[in-house]
Amino acid sequence: MEVKIRNRSRLMLVLALGAFLLLVYAYAQLEWRLPQARTAITTVLRGNIVAADGTVLATSRDVTDLIYKGGPVKRWADIRAASGLTASKPPSLAPREEMTLAARLTDAQVDRLRDLARGQPNLELRPRVERVYPLGTVAGQLLGMMGRDAGLEGIERFYDARLAQGEDVVLTIDPRFQAVAESVLGKYVREHEGVYGSVVALDVATGRVLASASYPEFDPNVWSKYDAAHRRNRPMMDTFEPGSTVKALSVAAALNEGLTNLDIAYDTPMTRKVAYKSGINRISYKTIHDAVARPKGVTTLTVKGILRYSSNVGMSHVVEHFPYAKLHTYLKNFGFGGHVDLGGVYAENGRLSDPRTWDDVVRVNNSFGQGLSASPLQLALAYNTLANGGVFVSPQLVIGEPQGPTRRVIKQDVAKTTLELLRSVVSEGIPHAAGIEGYDLGGKTGTAQTVVNGRYSGSIFDSVFAGIFPTKAPRVTVAVMVHGAKHDYHGSMLAAPIFRDIASEVYSQWAYPPSAPSPEQP
Repeated sequence: MEVKIRNRSRLMLVLALGAFLLLVYAYAQLEWRLPQARTAITTVLRGNIVAADGTVLATSRDVTDLIYKGGPVKRWADIRAASGLTASKPPSLAPREEMTLAARLTDAQVDRLRDLARGQPNLELRPRVERVYPLGTVAGQLLGMMGRDAGLEGIERFYDARLAQGEDVVLTIDPRFQAVAESVLGKYVREHEGVYGSVVALDVATGRVLASASYPEFDPNVWSKYDAAHRRNRPMMDTFEPGSTVKALSVAAALNEGLTNLDIAYDTPMTRKVAYKSGINRISYKTIHDAVARPKGVTTLTVKGILRYSSNVGMSHVVEHFPYAKLHTYLKNFGFGGHVDLGGVYAENGRLSDPRTWDDVVRVNNSFGQGLSASPLQLALAYNTLANGGVFVSPQLVIGEPQGPTRRVIKQDVAKTTLELLRSVVSEGIPHAAGIEGYDLGGKTGTAQTVVNGRYSGSIFDSVFAGIFPTKAPRVTVAVMVHGAKHDYHGSMLAAPIFRDIASEVYSQWAYPPSAPSPEQP
């Protein structure tokens, strides 16, 4: 028994002596800077966010900061000169407080400061990884931003797991198109004293998002300086009543059903009463108004004239015999009120009421874009269906992500006819606001009332335009929305010129030549 106790005592003594020697060696490493064994740590650098053309939109880089932990500093003048500081002496800090004296030091600065900081434990050259957005505000809201360890918003958040594993995320965005859209949008919103606005552009054939612009602008490099309104990715997150832009889609649906044609002339006074049931065995009437003036004596309109003069009364005739559920199905197939499949990125769905709740007034209101809501992306997708020969193509934002379904909505010849109607809206109705001489564009304006405290406002409007260019061989579909402009807020005065100027810049980037004037033109 005594032998066992003696052996155990010797073992405890050896262990205690070993622990003491380890502590002595560890202290010596710190005090006399003895060589230390390094443990290999594998750090995965966060993946880049890249545009389709290879432009880097977000990347990570190693940087070094000079950290000060309080107390006296030797050779302060030399440290100040090496780091670009201007203070004549070190700042005063509370106990255990530290501060960054200089951030993002160059390699030359790091080498010089390493010598100056040697033997000064209150100075530290601290490495870190910084997330950088080389293009600044370009696509800022779409990209989102990084917190300390994870993405907080936008692509940084939705693809955080992939990026954290070092994988790149490639977007369909065209940086030049994006920059143009942001520049033009910002110019007009500021000039018209709008609150906010958005532009989204799609490649017609593929549904790829070429631009997703929001205003006010946002620079994710300094994201903490901005509030949530600046950071909002408006083309995909905002919903609004698209107004008269929906008229072209309702006309296309009626043409597809054989409920109208290009030759029918409708009696279209500036007002018309539409009957609806307001109770058991009770009929009431809602007065539909037109707002756009016409030439004196024009009292009948074909669908071409209805779109040109944006006639609500005319639309009440066009959809008068459209079954509620049938019109609802067309609007749904155009993309309203349904899930927007954008891969891993969230997008709002908007609102389209159940057709079982419709009456004749609701049908008419929906036909000209009142009572339903959509995001700018959804409006662009609906018009892209017209541009794409009547086939709805789901959008794509991240290359490699599976796209949602495609579906035929209207016949190809009906889509072509509707495009021609949209071209005439621009060329004959608003050539100066939305047209470019020698170039082929088509689209439709909207000036939508906004709902404030449950009622339509008489002073706050959304200026809207949806368009396609070129209409004869469509390549790009664009939707524009500006909210709350203080003056000249009509779609033809604000959203249409934004579309025109974006199209002009893009045509220039393409080196796209103007068409020769027709023989009858001077």
